[in-house]
Amino acid sequence: MKHCKMTVMIVVLVHVGCDSPDERLSRLARDATAEQASQNRAVTELNREAAASHQAVVEAVEESRRELASLERDLRQQRDRIDDERRELASERYWESLLVPIVSSIGAMLVAALPLVLCWYLLHGLGQTDESAVSDTLIREIVAEHPLLARRDQHRSLTHRDEMPSAKEHPDPPF
Repeated sequence: MKHCKMTVMIVVLVHVGCDSPDERLSRLARDATAEQASQNRAVTELNREAAASHQAVVEAVEESRRELASLERDLRQQRDRIDDERRELASERYWESLLVPIVSSIGAMLVAALPLVLCWYLLHGLGQTDESAVSDTLIREIVAEHPLLARRDQHRSLTHRDEMPSAKEHPDPPF
C-alpha cells in the first residue's frame, strides 16, 4: 500500500512541473483519488476471495472431521468384532485342548477294557448253561421215535435194531 502511494507521489511530482499549479494539483488529486478507489476495490475483492477461501477451508475441515469420526467409529466396531472373534477362538481352543486328552484317554480305556469284557462274558456266559437241560434234551432225542436232531438215514438205523451191524462184521475198531 505504501509502495503504491510512493509511486503516485512520484508521478504527481513529475506532472506538477509541466502544468499550471492549480490545474496540476486538481489533476493530481483526481488521479490519486481514482488510483486509491481502484486499489480499494482490489483490496475489497481480495478480502472477499480470502473470506470465501477461508469459509471453504473451514467447511472442508469440518467435513474431514466428520469423515474421520465416522472412520474411527467403523474402525472401533471392526476392532470390537475382531476382539470378539479372537475371544471366541481362544475359548474354543481352550476347550478343544481339554477335550482331546480326555477323549483319547477314554478311547484307550475302552480299547483296553474290551478284551476283559469279552473274557468275562465268555467265562460267565458258558458257566450259566444248565447241564441238566442239555442232558434231558439229548435223552429225549435218543429215545424219541422221530428225533429232530438226527438225519433220516441215521434215524432209520436207530429205529431198526436188526439192521444195525454186529460186532462180528467189524472186528477192528475204527480208531
